[in-house]
Amino acid sequence: MSENTVTAALRRLGISGDEMTAHGFRSTASKFLNEAECWPDIIVDEANLKVKIAALRRVLGDGMESTRYIATVAGR
Repeated sequence: MSENTVTAALRRLGISGDEMTAHGFRSTASKFLNEAECWPDIIVDEANLKVKIAALRRVLGDGMESTRYIATVAGR
């Protein structure tokens, strides 16, 4: 996720820039998930990814009032 997407999600959750930055959030999440070996044998397929991205867009209100936090880039 982009810096702006994570920052927007944190602000929507009421977390200020003094409490957590996007980089810090991603770094902390990655560290905990890797240390916990949360999904060591899981492969994310495209259908599952689409469902999760759609859910994230709903939570963020993505697309409401023309606000876009997540962009779909074809061919990537």
